[in-house]
Amino acid sequence: MRQMIDGAAHALMGMQGQRSVNHKWSRLSAIRSFLGMMLLLPLLSACSSLLQEAEGAAASGTVFQKALYSSNMSLAQKRSAAGADNAADFYASRALSAAPGADMAPLAAQSSEQVDAKRRLDAAFALGGRSKVAELMANTQTAYDCWVYETSVDVASPAGLSCRNDFIARMVRLEEQLAPKLVQPIGPTQATYTVYFSFDESLISAEALEVLTAAIDQARREGHSRIHIGGYTDSAGSAEYNDGLSVRRAEMMETVLIELGALEEAIEIMGYGETFPQVQTGDGVREPLNRRGVVTLLP
Repeated sequence: MRQMIDGAAHALMGMQGQRSVNHKWSRLSAIRSFLGMMLLLPLLSACSSLLQEAEGAAASGTVFQKALYSSNMSLAQKRSAAGADNAADFYASRALSAAPGADMAPLAAQSSEQVDAKRRLDAAFALGGRSKVAELMANTQTAYDCWVYETSVDVASPAGLSCRNDFIARMVRLEEQLAPKLVQPIGPTQATYTVYFSFDESLISAEALEVLTAAIDQARREGHSRIHIGGYTDSAGSAEYNDGLSVRRAEMMETVLIELGALEEAIEIMGYGETFPQVQTGDGVREPLNRRGVVTLLP
């Protein structure tokens, strides 16, 4: 009996010892976790502080510089709301640069189309855009910078394409106000606007709505008499199904344009299915750039 009691006592002491060790390890693990969180907090706060710092900045300087701050701040908040933190930080940093009353050079062009766009922008600056039409000049530069930045990250970025269309619309107004004699009234010219769709969807996204709004603004401003809408798909799914999907996409774009003010009789639509892809792929491939709709403004 004595041996049994002694054995039980040793076992109990062993268990208590083990509990003590486990308790010590638990405390050490908790301390390590706490220290890790404390070290991480400055990094987490740094990620959100740039936008907060820009929001708290007091813009000063000229009307142009204040508008440059405001337009970049607006983009920073919009991209932050969309969960695009890197883009939000980029625009917040631009806003912070402008806030003390500083000019910022437009970003370097990344494509031949952007080279021409920057040439027109530089010409507007040379004609006194900063002082004559300060707010429009600042908003036009911000739209250009957004176009360059967003498409440098993703060439098919809906945000970049939206800013491209915004830049074109603003640039035309800028040239009309700064050098009306140089803008020849030759009537409407053909122009195209492209929107993109999610896989197997025909719904119009917020970015696509901005593009369609820019298209109808140009059509109204220049007096285009005809609008062609083409719907396209990628090669995933059967050809027959894609034909129908492309028509639904074109019809949805038509509905939105009419709601925005286009005349129904001026619009023609066509579903092209998976033919005429923007990016050549094999069959059954999901390609975002091929899931698109194209609005063509005709004289």
